[in-house]
Amino acid sequence: MSPHAPPLRGSLPPEGADPAWGGPAPDLFPHAPPLRGSLPPEGADPAWGGPAPGPYPHAPPLRGSPPSGDGALTLGLFHLAIKTDDLDLTRAFWCGVIGLREVARPDFGYPGAWLACPQPGGQAIVHVYAGGPALGDRDRVPPGTAAIDHISLACLGYHAYRSRFAAAGLDWREFLVPGTTLWQLFVYDPSGVQLELTFEGAAETGAPPDMSEGRVYRAGSSFFHPPTYPRQPLLSLHGVNRHATS
Repeated sequence: MSPHAPPLRGSLPPEGADPAWGGPAPDLFPHAPPLRGSLPPEGADPAWGGPAPGPYPHAPPLRGSPPSGDGALTLGLFHLAIKTDDLDLTRAFWCGVIGLREVARPDFGYPGAWLACPQPGGQAIVHVYAGGPALGDRDRVPPGTAAIDHISLACLGYHAYRSRFAAAGLDWREFLVPGTTLWQLFVYDPSGVQLELTFEGAAETGAPPDMSEGRVYRAGSSFFHPPTYPRQPLLSLHGVNRHATS
C-alpha cells in the first residue's frame, strides 16, 4: 500500500470477517471513506459501511439507516473529469507526483485515462479525457477550472509531497486551517486545475505549514503561470522521452 494513500477507516474486523469491512473511524482522517464490504453483524456500530447499491458498484457504501422519502439520495462524489491537450503530461502529474495509478478505462472512442487512489480497490476519482472531446472547436484546452476554485484530496506525507513538488519544479502554497490541526498544500495540474491536498497535522512529522509571505495560500489568488509550468521536468521524471509542447 502506498504511504500516501488516505487511511482506511475502522478498527480490525472480527476474526473470520470479510477483510473489506469498514469500522468506526479512527482518530486520523475521520472523513476518509469507509471500506466496501458486506453488512455488519447484528449490534455493530451503525457507522460501519455496507455494500453499495447494485446500479453503482463503485459508489461508496450507504452509512447508517436506510433513506426515507422518494428514494433520491446522493452517495458521494464519484469522480472529477479533467480535459487535457497533453495526456502524457497530465498522467505524469497525477501519477508521478500525486501518486494515483492508472486503471482500466472503457473505450469511449477518444483518448483519456482513469486514475485511481493507490490502495487496493481504490476508486478511479480522476477521469481524464483528451482529443476532440477535450479540445472542442479549439486547438487547446482553456486552462483553469472556471467557477470551481479547487478540488481537495485527503493525503498523508506532507513533507514527502513538498519534496515531490520541488523535485518536479512545481510551485506550491501552504496553509494551516484556522482553529484546526489540518495542514494543506496547493498545487496546479498541467491544465490549470488547482489541487488542495489536506493532511491531519497531528499525524505528520516535521515542521508545520510555512505561512510566510510568498508561500502561504491566499484564497482567490492564482499562482498558475502556463509559460513557466515545468512540463519537461514532469515528463522526464515520469519516464516520458519526448519534448514537451508549451
